[in-house]
Amino acid sequence: MKRSPSGLNRYPMCVAGHPRSVRRGVLAALAMLLSGCMLGPSYHAPSARSLGVPDAWHASLPHDGSVTELAHWWQQFDDPELTVLIETAQQNSPTIGIAAARLREARAVLGNSRAALLPRVDGSASFNRSNTNTTAVTSADVNQPAQVQSGELNTGTALAEASWELDLFGKLRRQNRASEARVAAGVAGWHDARVSVAADVGDTYARLRACQALLRVEQSDQQSRQTVQAITAHKVQYGFASSADAALTHASVAEAVDSIEDQRSLCEQDANELTALTGVSRTQLDAQLAPGFAQIPVPRGTALSSVPAESIAQRPDVRASERELAAASEEIGAAIAARLPSFSLTGSIGVDHYQANGQALTLRPWAFGPGVTVPLFDGGSGAANVENARGRFDEARYTYEKQVRQAVLEVENALTRVDSSVRREDAASQAEQNYRVYFDSAERQYRGGSRDALDLETSRRQLLAAQQRVAAAQLERAQAWISLYRAVGGGWGDIAVAANACGAPDCTDMRNTAANTPGNTPADTPGTAASDTPSTAPETVGH
Repeated sequence: MKRSPSGLNRYPMCVAGHPRSVRRGVLAALAMLLSGCMLGPSYHAPSARSLGVPDAWHASLPHDGSVTELAHWWQQFDDPELTVLIETAQQNSPTIGIAAARLREARAVLGNSRAALLPRVDGSASFNRSNTNTTAVTSADVNQPAQVQSGELNTGTALAEASWELDLFGKLRRQNRASEARVAAGVAGWHDARVSVAADVGDTYARLRACQALLRVEQSDQQSRQTVQAITAHKVQYGFASSADAALTHASVAEAVDSIEDQRSLCEQDANELTALTGVSRTQLDAQLAPGFAQIPVPRGTALSSVPAESIAQRPDVRASERELAAASEEIGAAIAARLPSFSLTGSIGVDHYQANGQALTLRPWAFGPGVTVPLFDGGSGAANVENARGRFDEARYTYEKQVRQAVLEVENALTRVDSSVRREDAASQAEQNYRVYFDSAERQYRGGSRDALDLETSRRQLLAAQQRVAAAQLERAQAWISLYRAVGGGWGDIAVAANACGAPDCTDMRNTAANTPGNTPADTPGTAASDTPSTAPETVGH
């Protein structure tokens, strides 16, 4: 059946031999080859229920479970010194620097994985000049070269070679996905380092302020003891008290000095630890904290979601562990595909130039063709590699489950501490107020002569112990909130948002990774997965 001219005009792109049609056909064939198949399991993040995440927290939620922003949680303490120290530590911490370096390594591996998907082109060139006996090749008679006994031969060559592995079974794409998952894990690890540094600085700062508060209590107590010592000395002088009473007051003052020195030593240790965490010199730190003694930081309080899976999903370490699990799953598919034939396209084009005694010849050789590598016998190493990949996946699966369970434990314990610390501080404050009333009464009676020194010292010890318990309760409250912030990820759950505020090296790369890496969505967090574990049977995906 003849094709009409109108038909030819209507479908010019389909006419055999048309240049545009040829190009289209080549591109279509390459697209089909590149799409190929991907062997191996389809990964789905484990569900929250399969990981043992409860449906609700057992401990009481602060503020009735209302949700507030956790990012920059330290600003909720309304303590400028704490804010400056944490922000300084975020810039100077070696821990964060190590995490940033690991992320840089992961991104380099990802670059290699992406490069493997693309053609490789190499070029070479050489020139050689010789004066030995040569055979002159001329364009006039290539088949019968003339012998030149004492000539010189100049030889120049240039060659371009290209090779392209066709990823028909998804080995390279699986490796690329594994690298992307590990970059996402590196980003989460960077945020986890920031959370840990902020929490460590906040905890140490709270201990230092509590230590300073106790030092003030000890110093005030010493002044009171010295006053009683002077009063007792007058009583002994006029015969209203015995020398034993004087010895008791002397011992009391010495005891106060001992307590002060011990407390001052503890404060020095806390300050030194704060210096190590922030990178600020001790002189600069002392100057920053010098203007008076600030109070123990008291948080305004924040809250978290009443759904445990949502809170756990904010933790960078949990996210990193889940991304490592995804990478291990992709490596199973890569190991399966590595056991199958490997197809590639290779080609070369070059220029060879020969010149001898005024005669020259230029050749332009080229070559192009497909190649295939078939694993015929490997002694079982291919099967062992697949089994090894499955074993790494199982290890990553149990590591992730352990991480999630630990996260639930830490949040439950932190909630318990927060709830307990509030009631404990109230009780300690009431006890301190009443012991203060009792001590003031005992001191007035001692001055009037109706109480002896032993009763006064007993009431003093009770008051001092109560004051110490108040400071300890206030410290516990601050540390409980800090532990809660740490347990729920410190507000770094949204990696894309957190990356926008990044101050570490490769900040731009981390923003791109947060935006482009699979898994940085709620679908990859506990409680939103489609299935508990990936299938381990080879399956074909993406035809």
